[in-house]
Order: sequence, then structure tokens, then C-alpha cells
Amino acid sequence: MMKRLSVLCGLAVTMMSCTKIDQPLKNEYGFVPLPDSSSKVLLLEEFTGTSCNNCPKAAEKAREFHETFPGQVVLLSIHAGGFAIPNSKHPDDFRTDAGNEIYNFFKPQGVPSGMFDRSGHPTPGAPVLLSKWDEAIVEELNKPALMSLTPTFKYDEGTNKLSLRTEIVATSTLPESDYFFSAFVYEDSIVAPQTLEDGVTVEHDYVHMHMLRASFTDNAFGKALVSGSINNGAAYAQEYSIAVDPKWDVNHVGAVFFVYDRNTYEVVQAGNAHL
Repeated sequence: MMKRLSVLCGLAVTMMSCTKIDQPLKNEYGFVPLPDSSSKVLLLEEFTGTSCNNCPKAAEKAREFHETFPGQVVLLSIHAGGFAIPNSKHPDDFRTDAGNEIYNFFKPQGVPSGMFDRSGHPTPGAPVLLSKWDEAIVEELNKPALMSLTPTFKYDEGTNKLSLRTEIVATSTLPESDYFFSAFVYEDSIVAPQTLEDGVTVEHDYVHMHMLRASFTDNAFGKALVSGSINNGAAYAQEYSIAVDPKWDVNHVGAVFFVYDRNTYEVVQAGNAHL
């Protein structure tokens, strides 16, 4: 464990290097300053379920990554598949339309498993089983940051809506393709029963984190951003809002968002925001 953490921490130091870009640019929303620095921010989508005895171990591993690479790992816990079906020991249903759509599209070979920037799709088995997570994160974080995503995330008590605006600035030239933007609501600190590693014990006060709650768009795969190439310095903005579900605790919600290549489904850059 210590050796692995040393390797991860060494990589974390390497990843903190940045390049300053000075010139401003103008888009339809007015002048937008280019970022002073840009780091690769990775999206880890974790397929999980309350009846899955190995899922707490995967959640702990995800937290390890989140702490080892501060600001560079965005987590999204997706309850879907057979282990997420409610039963007498696990009465809460944390499945979502968006989560089911993602799960059914990528078809993980097992749960728990994770997707690291969705790299490898459409190769069969793109979701990575837990035993390969250390290898997968090192590979993805070694890739350069091609974009910077800057969010503004708010809650309007009067309308009971969450709003997300994301400034997107290309920090490199991206080749011609179809680029899409996706955004989701997640919730932290949800207390609900979870089967533990022995497969028998159920912890009733288990705290679930980064749980997918809903998509900001009407489907799980977002909206078109650009069809074609993207020049270094190009700037865009995306704005969405969503009504707060009565089941959510607005004090613990956040947003996960990312740009991805629709032809390969690989994530270009990810980000998250809290109230």
C-alpha cells in the first residue's frame, strides 16, 4: 500500500506543472480571460450498488485518488444494475434514468467497476474492474489538459432550481470531431444501508458520496458543443438549470460536468462545483 501511494503521490507532484497563457479573448458572452494554468482533470464514473459487497472497497479507492490528486479527479457514483435493485435489506432506490442509460450503454462486465475518462470505448470492457484502477488512473493523468472548465453553480431558493454555467476554454488545438457537453447533479453524505465486504454484514449508517442524482439535460449524453476542430483559445459557454427533487438535501449537492468526443466517448476535460 505505501509503495503504491508513493508512486501515486509522485505522479501528483508531476501533474501540478502548468503553462501560463496571457492573451484575452472574446466570445458571445463578452471577454473571457484565458486561464493562468490548466491541469488535466479526470472523470471517474464508478458503477456501484447497495447490495454489492466489494463496492465499499471501490468507494474507498476512489476517495484515495481524490485525495492524492486534489482538484484533478472528479467522482461520480452511479447506482445501476442488479446490485442497485432495492430489497428488504436495502430499501432505498438510488437508480436514475441517467445512470441506467450510462450503465446500459457501456455494459460493465462487473460491479464495482469504473470508467476513467471513458477511455477505451468502444473496446469491449471499457469500464475497468477494481484491480486495474491504479494502472488506469496513471495512464489517464499522464495525458495533457486540452481545456479549462470554469463553473458558476447556484441555488435559487425562490424557484427551487439549481443553475450551472460553465466557461469552456481550449488550451490546445483539438482535431476535427463532434464534441459534446454533459452535466449531472450529484449528492454527498447520503446515509443508507450498504452490504460490506463479507457479503453478510449490512452497515445501516453507511455514508454514500458523489451519488448521481440527475442529468441537467434530457438525456445522459448531453448536448452538442462543436462539430469540427477547436482552435487553441476558443471559448464557449454552456448554461443549464434543473428543479431540485424533494429527496435531495440541497446542502450536499454538487455538479459534475465535462466535454467529451462523441465519436469515441472519451472525456476531454472534466470539472465539478459545489454550492
